[in-house]
Formats: sequence, structure tokens, C-alpha cells
Amino acid sequence: MIVAGQESAAVIASMDHQRLASEERARRVRFADRFRIYSDAYQDLIEASVRSVFKDQEKADRISILGDATINPLKQVISEVYAYPGARRIYRDGDTEDATFARLAVDVDLASVMAEAFAVIGGFNDCVIQVLPSRSGPRDEPIGLPRVRVFFPHECSVIEDADDPSQIGQIQYTHRRPDGSEVEVYWTAEEHWVEGKHGREPARGRGDFANPFGRLPFVSVHRGLRPDRFWDDLTGQNLVDFTRQYGRDWAAFNYTQQQQSYKQLVVTGVDEKWPGYSTIGPGTVLTAGPGEAVDVLDLQVDVGGFLEKLKTQLTMFLQSHSVNAERYMQNPGQAPMSGLARMVEREDLLAARRKLYPQILRAEREVAEMLRWAWNWNHVEKISERAVYEVEIFEEKQVESPKERAETRKLQLEVYKVERELGLRTAAEQIAEDLGLSAEEAALRVQTKDAAPTVFAYHIENGVFTLDEIRQMQGIGPHPNPEMGGMTVPELRVKYPAMFGGGSGNAAQENA
Repeated sequence: MIVAGQESAAVIASMDHQRLASEERARRVRFADRFRIYSDAYQDLIEASVRSVFKDQEKADRISILGDATINPLKQVISEVYAYPGARRIYRDGDTEDATFARLAVDVDLASVMAEAFAVIGGFNDCVIQVLPSRSGPRDEPIGLPRVRVFFPHECSVIEDADDPSQIGQIQYTHRRPDGSEVEVYWTAEEHWVEGKHGREPARGRGDFANPFGRLPFVSVHRGLRPDRFWDDLTGQNLVDFTRQYGRDWAAFNYTQQQQSYKQLVVTGVDEKWPGYSTIGPGTVLTAGPGEAVDVLDLQVDVGGFLEKLKTQLTMFLQSHSVNAERYMQNPGQAPMSGLARMVEREDLLAARRKLYPQILRAEREVAEMLRWAWNWNHVEKISERAVYEVEIFEEKQVESPKERAETRKLQLEVYKVERELGLRTAAEQIAEDLGLSAEEAALRVQTKDAAPTVFAYHIENGVFTLDEIRQMQGIGPHPNPEMGGMTVPELRVKYPAMFGGGSGNAAQENA
């Protein structure tokens, strides 16, 4: 017997389930739209945006077909801000690198996998990376490499783990089979099954619903912390909204330019049944009967202000996302940005990119661990279980021209000089920083420099140093003639009077 309280609870539970299912469908649709914009396939979204602001749908249809999807602010921001600089990765077993994983990382193209994951969490907030062992052949021999796939937010649904909402409790996604049929694939830590036209059934190659791995072969990657939910469907929505609005404004601009870029011919005094001129142009003679008059109505509009508005909109939007739009809108003949200017304008972009480094590094360690598991699952040649994964993101350096490098170096040396004069830093500290040396190595260099003898003209005239010693102190290599290099200047004047005789000390230095 069902009491009233139980019946109410069941109704509420059913309503809650339907609400959550509806919200999940809406979330996937929103991210599917974001993905289509990212893939440059969003002309229909622009058309829908145009129709939404016009009461006259016939006019909206004429305008919408002129929408421009070639300028894609969303893709531009994601591609620039969330471009993965790459990483140095290694599985180290003691003092040696695990050669099996080194080959696997290249063959699976782990670099491309993590670059895609980085772009997805930057532009879509979350993603899921699946790592599966390779299939087995007739003799249970592995076929190929572990299979790796990056799921975008619109490609899967997740039921959160009860203890940690940022992790997967159950995941569902669509799989297309070779025969073209589609099934919904489900995974939990304990079970794995599919649902298709025949209902719930074991996954292909399986005789039951048990998860053969005893674990979820997925890695959850998030843009930030997820204390109470798995998906973030709000961050970055302004990228979608602005891109659609910008495409709509370009449609209006193109329509205005097309419709009002010429003068309109007007004929008055004609019968209402007059069909009008069938053709006009330089090869056509226009005629008018008695009482008829041909005139021109100037409908041309200056679109310069409209165009400047579009440019300003894009500039402000891109700069708000740390992307410098001036690089795309330079005036003809305008000098390119200097290296210093590029360095300054890229600092905000690099800062935004680096915020995601902790998340992508954690995800990469998890993916590497799962790759080791997937490989070792059915391969005889194993990746060492003792090996520790190490990953370090490459430091991004600003590219400068040779002239800019020389100017930067000159300014740097001037700063060093002032620092020494004010006693802020010693020469050894500056050399250690400049050359990346230890404090001991830098101090030794300073001592060697200070110990170098001071050479005056009378030293040379009196034969204190040989020619090679003089050349060495001037930073020049030995003389090509070893005999001459081992002689002093007075000795050279005696033996080679034509070359060294009769000159002053200064002349001797020049010949040296």
C-alpha cells in the first residue's frame, strides 16, 4: 500500500528527474552551438540571430543570407589565448627514461591530445579524456595502440560522483557503429553497456554488463575548481553571444551597403500597369512617353561610421580577452609593432594562459598514468610501474629582431652599471644572473677579470709581452705565424724591419 507521503515523494522525484533531463539537453544544445562556432559552421546561427530582432520575417530572410561567418571572434580568442606551448614529458625509472613510454607518447601523439584538451577547457570550460586499451586479436594479442579521445562538453552526459561532483559517477555518449547505426554507451566503475533499438544490451564483444576494467577509463579536466558540480555552462558564454551578435551586425552592414550603394531610378506619370524597364545600364536607352518623367532618387548612405563601429566593437572585445586586435587592423604603411611593444601586450595573454597550467598539468599526469595502465593491460612489453611521470610546460620566449636584441642588451648593461655604482648588486651577482652561473663560478670569473694585467705602450716598447700575449689580452687569437707570435715587438723590429721597423708604440699595437 502506498501512503500519501510516499506517493508525493515519488511524484517529486519524477519531476526532479525530468527537470534535470531537460536542463542536460539544453546544456548540450548550448555547447553544440559553441562547438559549431568554433568549427566555423555557424551561418545558420547568424541567420537565427537576425530573425530574432525583426518582426518582418521576409525582410529578415533577405538580410540573414548576407551574414558573414568569416570573422570569428570566439575562435580567435580560443586559438590565441589557449594555445598550448607544449611540454617536456618523461617517465623516469630511477636515473633512466622508460623507453617504452617514450615511444608510446610519440605514437599516440600525446602532445596533440593535451593541446586539444587545453583549448577545450579554455574555450569550453570542461572536457573528458577517454583512454582505452587496444583491442585484442583472435589469439588475445593486442592490436594497435591504446585509444585516446577528447570529449567536448556537448558530446557526453555525466552523472556526478556522489562524493566528488568534479569526478564521473556515470558517463553516457553516442557511438556510431560501422553499419551506421547509433547506440548510447554507458560506463560506471562496475558496469558497461549500450542502449540501442533493441534496448539495453552488453557492449560489443562482451557477454555481460560488467566493466571489464574495474575502473572508469576517463580523466575529467576542468578549467577551475568544481566543488558542487561537474559542468560549468556559464563561463565563456559571452564569447558565443558576441560572435553571434557580431555576425548579425555584419549582415545588417552588408545589406545596407548592397541596398543603398546606388541611386534609384524613379519614373512618374505612368499608368499603374506599366511593367517598368526590363534592363538598365550604359547600353540601354531609357524612353518616356508624354506626361512621364524619369528622375533619380539618391538613396546612398555613408557606411563609414557603421564600419568604424564594427571595428571598435571587435577591438574592445578582443582586448577584453587579452588579444591585441591592432595586429589585424593596421593601416597600410603602418610600421609593425616593436619587440618591446609585443612583449608588453602579450603579458596579459600569457597571464591568462598560465592560469590554466595547474589544471592541465594535473590532467596530463592522470592521462599518462592511464596510458601506462592501458598499455600494460594487454602488452608483454611493460612500462615500469616504478617509473615516475615528470612534465614541465615549455617557457614561452618573446621573439626579437637582432636590432631589438642589441638595443635591449644595451639598456640592460646600463642598468647593471647603475646597480654596481649604487651598491645594489655586485658584479658577481650580475654575472651569475646574466649567464645562469652559480655564485662560485661567477666569483671566479670576476677574479680572473680583475687579475688580467694592464698593458701600456712602454710595456710593448720594452718587450715585456710577446705578440701572442698582446693579442690574447686584446681578445684576439694567436698570430698565424707561431715564430712571430712568440717574439716581442723589439725582437720583431730587428728581424722584420720592413713590417715593424721605425714605428711608434701605437703603430706596433695596430700591426699586432
